[in-house]
Amino acid sequence: MTTKLRGSRLEAEVDRARADGNWKRLAELLHAMKSKHSGMEDMVELVEAELELETFLEQQGEVLRPSHDYANGLREAEMLLNETVERRSEGTVLEAHLLLAKLHYACASYTQALKDIENSGMELANTPFRTLRALRLVAEVYAIKGIVLFYLEKCFQIQRSVNKEVSSAFSMYYIISSITRQVCRHMRSFFFLLFSKFLLLAFESLFKHFWG
Repeated sequence: MTTKLRGSRLEAEVDRARADGNWKRLAELLHAMKSKHSGMEDMVELVEAELELETFLEQQGEVLRPSHDYANGLREAEMLLNETVERRSEGTVLEAHLLLAKLHYACASYTQALKDIENSGMELANTPFRTLRALRLVAEVYAIKGIVLFYLEKCFQIQRSVNKEVSSAFSMYYIISSITRQVCRHMRSFFFLLFSKFLLLAFESLFKHFWG
């Protein structure tokens, strides 16, 4: 029966499956979308990519923990979404950008996710949300944006702290080096070598503390 669906009936079924997150049903409907004269040919790549993305994320568990390791498993979905964006079809480009943002967030590509959100234009007052699924994606992506901005701010604070500590470490090294040069003028060769070894070990230990 699914393969006999066409036009507005098929579109209504696809919209319902996407809005409900019924990916099993959407997989069945995808075959009908790919058939001749389905009336939804321009949606095929978007829906196929969405199906791959959502089923992949479901397999990772209830709580999404972003990981660079997901990139290989989502490469096909990313390619399909990029192709959808390049076609710039009015009915699909917004949702393609939103799904890319979700995909890149899952792959821990946070800066790229923010670029996808900006490119979507979802925050512009005149952006139309064609489907209920689009509205839900916007809600998800707003949450993703908040999480990403919070994470990047924490990383910035940590990096700033690390930079301050490294600067202090080099200052200490400069002071120790100056002391070493002064001391060495009054030391015999054997004691100079011994002192240099202790200095090297101390500095190595110091950098292990800062860089772990």
